[in-house]
Amino acid sequence: MPKTAWGRKETIIWPRHMPIYTYTVAFGVAVLTYLAVCIRIHLATPLERYCLPAYERASAFGAVVKTHKSTYRLLFVGRPQSTPSPAMNDEVILGRTEDAGGQAIPLALSTEARERGYTLLFRAPERSYVDARFSVYLRGVVYKGTSLLGFFQPPIFGGVILFLVTVPLAAFKDVQRQKQLKYGRRLKGPEMLTPHQFNKTVKGDGVGFKTNDMKSSRRVR
Repeated sequence: MPKTAWGRKETIIWPRHMPIYTYTVAFGVAVLTYLAVCIRIHLATPLERYCLPAYERASAFGAVVKTHKSTYRLLFVGRPQSTPSPAMNDEVILGRTEDAGGQAIPLALSTEARERGYTLLFRAPERSYVDARFSVYLRGVVYKGTSLLGFFQPPIFGGVILFLVTVPLAAFKDVQRQKQLKYGRRLKGPEMLTPHQFNKTVKGDGVGFKTNDMKSSRRVR
């Protein structure tokens, strides 16, 4: 005699009790924010991109310990019989310049700098600077008064706003999913609905019925 199997067959749903929609939104927003940060760096001037690691380090250490010191190598431009001066944004472009230390500088003198008579682009020897003061120097000379947070503000704030807008929808979907895991979902058969839910499902404007004593049908909305 064949064995009778009672009940319904279990459906494997993975992961069972994790807010997967919220996690997906968080991961997606993080990826988009990272791409936006990369685009922000790409749109910066060549000198801003070159000085960004030093600006990040000086700003981080300077915010924690005001007297902390680190070593940096400033970028200078020079011309014959003249004192070298710190490089400015309009004086360098993307390129390659051989440095005396053997490491190439990923920048070159711009046309404007050569018209001013500059012929040298070089890194000064390492010197120790107070990070807080060095950060202020880079902010004023290289980043035109923009703080490190202000430099990354558009992509970061955009990512935060995108997350705040999308996470409620993701949380709603996760709640619906948890209810399905707990109570199951209807696959077929009758379903109990309110008049409003029925009208919405069938795209109607009411439920009509007619009796033998009535000439016209009555409609319940």
